[in-house]
This record gives sequence, C-alpha cells and structure tokens, in this order.
Amino acid sequence: MKLNFIEGILLILIVLLIGVIVFILIEKNTKKKALRDFASTLKVGGRTIYVDGIRLFIREAGEGSVPLLMIHGFLESSDNFQLNINELSMERKVIAVDLPGFANSDKDVKIDYSREHLALLLNRMMNQLGYDNYDLLGHSLGGEIALHIAIEHPSSVDSLILVDAAGYQSNQHKSLPPWLVENIFLSYPMQKYLLQLSLYNKEIWNKDIFMKAYAYNAKIPGVSFMKFSHDNRNTDLTDSIKEIKAPVLILWGAEDRLIPVSDAERFHLDISNSEIEIFAHCGHLPFVEYPDRFNKSVAEFLRKETR
Repeated sequence: MKLNFIEGILLILIVLLIGVIVFILIEKNTKKKALRDFASTLKVGGRTIYVDGIRLFIREAGEGSVPLLMIHGFLESSDNFQLNINELSMERKVIAVDLPGFANSDKDVKIDYSREHLALLLNRMMNQLGYDNYDLLGHSLGGEIALHIAIEHPSSVDSLILVDAAGYQSNQHKSLPPWLVENIFLSYPMQKYLLQLSLYNKEIWNKDIFMKAYAYNAKIPGVSFMKFSHDNRNTDLTDSIKEIKAPVLILWGAEDRLIPVSDAERFHLDISNSEIEIFAHCGHLPFVEYPDRFNKSVAEFLRKETR
C-alpha cells in the first residue's frame, strides 16, 4: 500500500514535469513566431539615440520648441501611444521613449534601473535633444518616473500629466530564477491575462496588437528583467509630491484594477495646482480605451498651460 502511494506521487510529479516541459517548449515556439512575424515592424516610426552610453529608442512627431515627453508603463512600449502621438503632434512636438529594459531600448544587466536614475537619464536625453524644458506625460510606472523628474528636476518640467500613475504603492522585490521569468511571468498566457486585467472594455482586445506587444516583451532577457525589478524599489514620495509646483493634470480609469482610482483622488489632494478627470467605464489604459477623449483632454490642458 505504501509503495503504491509513493508510486502515485512519483507519477503525478512526472506528469507535472512533462507538463512544464511541454509548456516551456510551446512558449519558446510562440515567442519565436511572434518575433519572426513582427520583427520588421517593431522599430518602424522611430530611431535610436545614445545617452550616457545607454541605447534609447524614441518616436517623434510634430514640431515645437517645448515638446511633450510621453513615458509608458511596465511591460509596455512607446508603441502603446500609437493612438495618441499623431493626434497630439498636430499642435506640438511629441517624443515617446522606450524605457531601458523594454521594447527597443537597451536591456543591459549593468544598467541602473532605479526610478531615480531613469528620471535622470530621461532628463539628460531631453537636454541632449536640445530641450531645457518640456511637458511630461507618464502612465503607470512611467507616471512614477515622471514624478521623479518633476521632483528632482523641477526647472525642466513645464507641466505634468499623470495617467493611472504609480507612486503610492509599495514594491517588494521578488527573487525569481531568470528562466522562470522568461518562460512563466513573461509567457503568452500571463501577458494576455495582464492586458485583459488592464482593460474594462474587453471588446477592445485585438490579438494582432497583443502579439506585437508580446513580441516586444519576448526580447527581454530574464536576468535583465530581474535586475530591473531589483533596482526599482519604491522611494516614499508622499512629502515630495506635495511640493510639486508645476500644473498637473490627472487622468484615470474609474475601473482601474491595477492602480485604484483612490490614488487619483490622493494625487489631486496632495498636489495643489492640479485638476482631475475620471474616465467612467474605463480600466488602466484610458489612452487606449477612449483615445479621442484622452487626446482632447491632454491637448486642451497643454493649450491652456502654454497661453
């Protein structure tokens, strides 16, 4: 009886092991196919520059002496703003950047991925491009980096737009093996789950658009992802946020399940010179779910601040 029990446990373990191996093989093939199918399109519409020896990929549109810098969120890219860049560039220069560690930018494990350093790097990037001051838009993780820029380089930021921004959450470093990161956390099912979790209106789901985003993230080495996670420990910005003097527009999805709408209200209370707009029936990506309304709100805010 005891032997049968042990044999049963061994059989279960063998089946689980085979299942994991099959899953990993399928995942590797899915990544290869995504990269093959979208390799020629991932860098369309942008260019590469080097700042402090770090490769950064940017997309640019429009003209103007005071540009809008757009910073994407976690596991995203500048391509996420494809429904916004051209519309917003009708009245000004727009620059959208791929953060180091993601999409087409550098993913070297030696890079300092802390929010403070990324803020410094992006400010230097703008200076290198010839801009001493600019407007700033950050979404999610990009919103927290934008906050660091506004706090640590206040003379550079004319106005700030926070879109479902991080900043109040704690971020505990989790140590996972790189192979587990690449094959499980960055896997097709996990990324599909995270994207659908970000959306309120599931009808927006588009497999082709998702597969392109998946292809971007398929390029992230597990060791670099873990370095990014390790470096990006939160700094308590509560007191510093209250000192922001630049005009701030807060845009948020009422049904955001990743960063609650209560954070939007908190930003509004903490930042004296701020205004807030909540998008009903909207999740974590208002610029995707309601691009026309989003673009109009951003354009009107920027137009008002440049008078």
